[in-house]
Amino acid sequence: KAYLRYEGGESVGVIASRECNVEWDRTGSLVLAGCVDAVSVWSLRQGVQVHTLKPAKSFERVTRICVKASATPLCAVGYSDGTVRIWDFSQAALLQTFNGHRSGVSCLAFDSTGHLLASGSSDTDIVLWDTVAESGIARLRGHIDQVTAVCFWESPASREAGARIISASKDRFIRIWSVELQICLQIIAEHKTEVWCLAMNSAQTRLAAGSGDKFLRLWALSPEASGGDEEPLATYLGAAPRPNGQGSVVGLDFIKPTGAEYEILVCQGNGKVIEFFQCHDEAEVSRRQKRRRKRALAKQRKKEGEAGSAAEGGEDEPKIDTEERPRAADELAELIPHRCSAKAVSVSWGAKKRAPG
Repeated sequence: KAYLRYEGGESVGVIASRECNVEWDRTGSLVLAGCVDAVSVWSLRQGVQVHTLKPAKSFERVTRICVKASATPLCAVGYSDGTVRIWDFSQAALLQTFNGHRSGVSCLAFDSTGHLLASGSSDTDIVLWDTVAESGIARLRGHIDQVTAVCFWESPASREAGARIISASKDRFIRIWSVELQICLQIIAEHKTEVWCLAMNSAQTRLAAGSGDKFLRLWALSPEASGGDEEPLATYLGAAPRPNGQGSVVGLDFIKPTGAEYEILVCQGNGKVIEFFQCHDEAEVSRRQKRRRKRALAKQRKKEGEAGSAAEGGEDEPKIDTEERPRAADELAELIPHRCSAKAVSVSWGAKKRAPG
């Protein structure tokens, strides 16, 4: 067969690979993009490629990029062979190499200090790395399919209980882990399809998850809880519809644009549309709950034929639950979506609050 006489060679002119995300640096002046087996660092001001991050004698594909949340220009890069490398992208210098996965790295996350790095892989494991000691300190096992997202839960109350990690997987489960005990504290099973992404708000009181359906699911996080059935760490608030959503949710991020008094949840679907949802504060959520209770009370009165006769007949008023918890629909309000000219592969929000790229 003729096609067996040919094999793949070098790729030329690749700006970004479809299987890898893009990331801003913390100054908002550089963009990092995976380009097959290398990472390209682009200067937006000059419009040119300033560095290429490629290890010597390695041709494994770049699968994930994560920039350290500090002024230090460091990033973690995951590869298709399970390797994780730490780069100084301002000098194109390779600093560290970690080998702990049996297959491709699918997600990466630094903690707030940048000392800890969590990596998830298609081998279903989550490995926690100490970038200062340059060694692995924990391996978390429990998922039975590819780990698709991982993030650190670091609210002040949760720090007292020890570091925690939240992970998602194609096995449809979200897990909350104790790093110190290396055990799963809570399993969340609200999805019927694969879970592709996670995001926490800046106060780390809300967790959002995106999956293969047209809904965003939301949880209230309680760091002081024990994690048992009576005191869950994450309490389900419900699902918010995506009226303009196309395909699976493959990217989520809470952002706060300059001058805005509220956060915005950015949702990237598997299509051309990027959705935006306004996140309401506690006062607005309370007002929405009161309006819903009034509507429910009026509907119940109309249904039972009690409008105007309850006072005359001396009958009790219909009872409506006044202690109900917030719902996802109370927390999020859809804003005008953005339609790209082609399918959106990755979305990243810059430190200088630029438009999504």
